[in-house]
Amino acid sequence: MPANSWLYGTAPPPLLQAYSYAMPIFVALEGFDGSGKSTVAEYLETEADFTRHRTPGGVFDQLHNRLSEYETSVRERFAFYIGSLVACSDKVRRDLESGRNVVVERYYYSTIAYHEARMPGISSNWLGLFEQLVQPDLVIYLEADITSIGHRLETRGRSSSEDIYFPLYESVIEEYGRLVNKKNWLSVINNDIKSTFSAVDTAIRKTQKRLSRTVA
Repeated sequence: MPANSWLYGTAPPPLLQAYSYAMPIFVALEGFDGSGKSTVAEYLETEADFTRHRTPGGVFDQLHNRLSEYETSVRERFAFYIGSLVACSDKVRRDLESGRNVVVERYYYSTIAYHEARMPGISSNWLGLFEQLVQPDLVIYLEADITSIGHRLETRGRSSSEDIYFPLYESVIEEYGRLVNKKNWLSVINNDIKSTFSAVDTAIRKTQKRLSRTVA
């Protein structure tokens, strides 16, 4: 049994045991901090052999950890995240060309949602750039209530004070709501981990079949 079978307590779901589609797939995971993106990404990485990335990643992740040391504007942070997205997109493209399935925690939808929540209209002049990035075959949007998110953030040693998170939470969720109506998005309420994995598995199966028909 896989090392991380504790994630669901039993053997992996049938889909991932029999995952044999030849067409590589690119899945993006979106949602507020603490909504379960890392858990789903780990699941796909360990049980379905997905190559896992996140933004900001690599050198951008190292720089990101130092941003709080400086006074930076919303525009400056937005530009920083755009750079990390370009770097991530290049990695995704190489992985797909090598035949690997890819999952990314936070893609450009997060950049749009979080920065629009802080400065409405900031992304409008950059939509053309986002369209040049590698586009996901499936976007999984994970939802969770603010109480569950607070508990998860506390386990990571982060503050979950409603004074800090609740106003931002509502604004970011509203911005995500403008994006969820895309045809390749799946919205999952992450209250139960097994049902979440099941919904993810089903969505991947359907997406892979769609891609296979397109190629054929």
